[in-house]
Amino acid sequence: MSDDVSNHAQSALVTRILKAITSAVTRAPGVTLFLILLLAAASAGYSALFLKFKTDRSDLIDPHADYQQRWIRYTKDFGDSADIVVVVESDEPEEIDAILDELGTQVESEPQFFRDALYKIDQRGLVSKGLQKLSPKELDNLINWLESFGPILKGRWQMYSLNQVFTNLKPQVARAIESGDSQATADVLRVGEGFVQSLWQYISNPDQFISPWELAMPIDQQTQGAPAEVYYLTNEERTMGFLKAQPVQKATGFDGTDKSVDRMEAIIAATAIDHPRAKLGITGIPSLERDEMRSSQDSMIWQSIISFGGVGLLLVAGFRGVKHPLLGQLMLAVGTALGFGFATATIGHLNILSVSFVTMLVGLGSDYAILYLSQYLQFRHEGQDLRPALIATAQEVGPGILTAAATTSLAFFCAVFTDFLGVAELGVIAGGGILLCALAAFFVMPSSISLADRNTDPKRLPAPLKLNVISQVTSRWPLAVTVFSIVLIASISSYGMQVKYDYNLLHLQADGVPSVELQKRLVKEPGSRTLFAVTTASSAAEALELKKRFEALPEVHQVKEIASVLPQQPSEKALLIQGIHALLTDLPSEWPEAGSIDPVLIRERLERFSGSLDEAHSPSIRNIQKQISQIIELLDQTSLDQQTAILTGYQMRMKADLLSRFRGLQAVSNPEPVTLADLPSALVSRFTRAGRWSLQIHPQEEIWDIEPLEKFVNAVRQVDPEVTGVPLQNYEASQQIWQSYKRVAVYALLAIYLVLVLDFLNLRNTLIAVLGPIAGVAVMTYIANSIGTRIGYEQIGLAYVVTTIVLVAIIDMEGLRNIALALLPPLAGAALMLGIMGLMDVDLNPANLIILPLILGIGFDNGVHVMHDYRRQAGHRYVSSPSMINSLILTSFTNMVGFGSMIIAPHRGLKSIGVVSSVGVGSCLIMSVVVLPAIMTLISLRKHGVQFVPSPTVENFGQPSVDHAMGNKSEA
Repeated sequence: MSDDVSNHAQSALVTRILKAITSAVTRAPGVTLFLILLLAAASAGYSALFLKFKTDRSDLIDPHADYQQRWIRYTKDFGDSADIVVVVESDEPEEIDAILDELGTQVESEPQFFRDALYKIDQRGLVSKGLQKLSPKELDNLINWLESFGPILKGRWQMYSLNQVFTNLKPQVARAIESGDSQATADVLRVGEGFVQSLWQYISNPDQFISPWELAMPIDQQTQGAPAEVYYLTNEERTMGFLKAQPVQKATGFDGTDKSVDRMEAIIAATAIDHPRAKLGITGIPSLERDEMRSSQDSMIWQSIISFGGVGLLLVAGFRGVKHPLLGQLMLAVGTALGFGFATATIGHLNILSVSFVTMLVGLGSDYAILYLSQYLQFRHEGQDLRPALIATAQEVGPGILTAAATTSLAFFCAVFTDFLGVAELGVIAGGGILLCALAAFFVMPSSISLADRNTDPKRLPAPLKLNVISQVTSRWPLAVTVFSIVLIASISSYGMQVKYDYNLLHLQADGVPSVELQKRLVKEPGSRTLFAVTTASSAAEALELKKRFEALPEVHQVKEIASVLPQQPSEKALLIQGIHALLTDLPSEWPEAGSIDPVLIRERLERFSGSLDEAHSPSIRNIQKQISQIIELLDQTSLDQQTAILTGYQMRMKADLLSRFRGLQAVSNPEPVTLADLPSALVSRFTRAGRWSLQIHPQEEIWDIEPLEKFVNAVRQVDPEVTGVPLQNYEASQQIWQSYKRVAVYALLAIYLVLVLDFLNLRNTLIAVLGPIAGVAVMTYIANSIGTRIGYEQIGLAYVVTTIVLVAIIDMEGLRNIALALLPPLAGAALMLGIMGLMDVDLNPANLIILPLILGIGFDNGVHVMHDYRRQAGHRYVSSPSMINSLILTSFTNMVGFGSMIIAPHRGLKSIGVVSSVGVGSCLIMSVVVLPAIMTLISLRKHGVQFVPSPTVENFGQPSVDHAMGNKSEA
């Protein structure tokens, strides 16, 4: 028995089953259609009641993955809502502060939309504890300095005078010089310089008093007293102000946090009216996701209108009528309803990836309807009656439809072996839906056609549009077509090396969307970027240690936390601050009197102080001595009374300033340690909850692109392997989805290969090819495990396929050739698609990657249909059947129009889907109707030695000639 006969016998069982189903359906078409529609309605109702939608990106990730577990642990303590970010831009910082106050007040008054609004840090609760931020050494120095004013602090202010200041400075300089301590000398000179400059400035202009205590105090002026009571969230240049608020997520379905974002936009619009010079905008992850969803929805509305109209026109033109395309749409509606029921029963929900399964069912399901209708109408025009034509159609195209559906669905089912949950769920739902669509074709099509055409004269049935020119060209000049196609496709495919995978999610957004454009500006502001990593610590001390290590990384711009506000040595500090507070308890309530002053004595003290500086080796002494000389010159230019008045005035200001500073220290000398209760609740809730302390690690570079993101992720994980956050989720998810699709491709090719083995080999060879390698692979795996080498599933699958291919090549080389040729349209079509994408400068991305399984599925379907068409003409010179070519062209063009309509979308992710799908389907079409038929013609010529005999009519073109039917060979 020949292989062709064996294969035919093997497929006879499938053919008989399809014949029996069609025969039963056409005997009772009304009952069958009623039952199938009832089942579809029940499936749709079941889905409407129980199917859920998950729109969070984290729903795409396996909750058991290590990085997802870290995120879940973090969100249990601190929540997972990203901030809505309002940006206020103005050249006037005061206006920014005022606008932030207005916005913040309004946002805080609407807890039904927002929580934890943060736009300023109110530190008024820390005013009385201002000394807590000083170190113990600084506090000790401050106590020593205060003790030098012992009599004054006890109320004897009359003892303190300008004369005493310069009297004390001279021996202090001498002791410092004698000790040889350069730092002590510099400190004394700094104090002396401060008094000399202050006195000189006052004598020059009594209206301007510069405090001499600025340099005399042992702590910096900026840290000696209370912190700024309020400071606003701004960039370093104070040209941008920020309000951050977390949305209250109440909406279900696909709305998410839209209500909160919409309300924030309304608040911004109302505020902007009163501030025309400022620019207000909104961004942040919730705003970006909302704008992305709405841009997609708006685009999909127009795309659906164009797609529906374009596909409808194509079907009407292709079938030259309306009735039969509507029957195909009915089958598709039933298959889709059953697919929804399958999704509800198996997974129970749709995510933002698996929701695209409807598009895949429409693309592949419509192909089955078109193939069925095309073959049916051809049989009717050849003179067959209604019922025999339907039975013959099921026998002719049914095996091809089942094989194509089985290979494509099995390819999708292989996604369950991937780590990315979103892809795995999409694989299960799409795989089951495709099988149900294929099965629906064998129940809905014959029953609906039986009812629709039962009283229709065959002559009045529409004749599908025939494109016989393609079959004529591939049959007349198969060698030229093959060579030309290979050279052209190889040349174009070489550009596929330029195609990259673009991880940047901002590149998917529509151009001109305000939130996107604002986000692009913010990525240039290191302290204002909305993406940052997070981690937690079990204590404030641990948080500070982590902060120190993170800030040492060059990839980190800053670390935000709250632990540094709290005292790290509370007991020691408390004692020192209590000592300071005790020294300042008897401050007078009234300003001290100026006291008497002797200008001559002051002049003498200044000269002595100037002379004592001669032995100090410091660059500052020349400036001090010069200013002392200028002071004496100014005094000499006035009378003694005027000198007394000026110096008395200065002495009064000097004492008042000192008392003011004492009072300032007293106001911030509360020895009670700083607690979280002293801080704003919106700030506390972001950084500490349930005994955990959160840290926000902000990157030095913008991390939307994969290169800086990968550097940042690797760097922060070196400090803390438990670090998590949106950037790390994006990184892991993008890596996992890319790896998952590549793994799906490997598994799918394995599954498809096995299905093709079952389809193209006889039963004996199939058993040898499928079961034979199992033992060898099992032994290889056992040996590898025994020596400690772990072999992954991909390696096992690859070893199995290679072994199978070797066996098939030995026992049935022709079968292996046919399997390889069936894979030609998807594989060579994918290579051609990538080449065209390279020429068009279109990269792969997380959006258009979703469409690749559909494109490969269409390519596999096309290849199977061509090979089944070749098998039906076994023993004769192959001429591609017009009905098959017309069906492939029509199905491909409907898909290209349907998906290609996305090219008009402003959303760049959808636009890329339109481009990739159109190019991919077109590439597979070229391989299916031009290249593969030409190759099969060459094979049949070599095998049967027949030449092309042109058909005299369109009606019988593509059918075996009379000579072929008689088994004669034409002369060369």
